[in-house]
Amino acid sequence: MRETGGEEKRFTEAFARLLERDPNTAPGPTALNRELGKTGQRTPLNVLNGRMSVLRRRLLEEAGFVQDEKWKRWHRP
Repeated sequence: MRETGGEEKRFTEAFARLLERDPNTAPGPTALNRELGKTGQRTPLNVLNGRMSVLRRRLLEEAGFVQDEKWKRWHRP
């Protein structure tokens, strides 16, 4: 099995940097991928792999964001 701790740490740090720059906006997949230095050569920049998508959701909830029921967008309550 592959070591994912380093990947999660890099992702969490990128999330924190984006949140620090704009605390009222939920960091989206495109911004996170750009912060991580991805170029979108194999997959579009707006796509996170499944593990990072779950991690993003957890980090958003921990940061106090809620998901709109109708449009599924993340925002501050």
